[in-house]
Amino acid sequence: MTGSDDEVSIEINAPPSIEVRTGDTEDVQPVMITGATQQSSQPVMLDLSSQNVKFVMGPNGQIIAIEKPAFTRNDFLIGGGIPFAIFFIPILMMMITGNFTDYNHEEVTLTKEEGTTNYTGEFEIDLDNQEIYHCYINVTDYDSNNGYVSCKEYGSRADFWADVSNNGTTERISAGYWDGEKGKITFDSGTDYGDAVIVAFEYSEIAEDESSIFEFFEEIAWMTCCLGLLASLVMLIVGFASGKPGMGWGGLASLVGSPIVGILSSLFLGW
Repeated sequence: MTGSDDEVSIEINAPPSIEVRTGDTEDVQPVMITGATQQSSQPVMLDLSSQNVKFVMGPNGQIIAIEKPAFTRNDFLIGGGIPFAIFFIPILMMMITGNFTDYNHEEVTLTKEEGTTNYTGEFEIDLDNQEIYHCYINVTDYDSNNGYVSCKEYGSRADFWADVSNNGTTERISAGYWDGEKGKITFDSGTDYGDAVIVAFEYSEIAEDESSIFEFFEEIAWMTCCLGLLASLVMLIVGFASGKPGMGWGGLASLVGSPIVGILSSLFLGW
């Protein structure tokens, strides 16, 4: 081994020096980063004059402008349409499938027997095909001190009642009846009502069969009535809480409008 031949020389290169410029930096150009996704460098500006902007106090006491959630028609239709459909569809089906009958109205004059308080008359219908739906008594020369008189119908019979005052107390007594089999009417409450008493009857054809479809929708209408109102309340709360004012206002409209529609529907159906 010779010392000169076996020596290995290692040459170490020092890293390049870093030059720090403290002078004018106007010549330094910004570096643009390019890629697949590009974001706009334009700042998002809010129209502070818009009604959709509200101002709130920030955590550091500064005023911050926040854009209000927009009112959309689709949200309103969802918030109001779904609860109203739950509420109204069974009622609508009842209107479609209901058996509506025209009622006949007839007034019968009862005459007083001489020297008594008994009033009599006659009224006949075909009990095989017709039945009494409603009746009431109208007394001429009515005096409130005579008491209240009423009529209760049972299809082929009607009973009359009267409220009579006795020693400061009011007692309801039987005051006669209408016998559909014989067609005879007698009314006597022990009170003189004048020369005549009028009894009004409303009657109709007997329904041959009940509509099973109508009864089905009548049963579920009571349940969907409460369910629809509950859904309106849920839509109202969820809509405003989740930043969807259209849904909230739709739920409120359904909550207010459904009872009104229900009352009108009940009048139409004769409930």
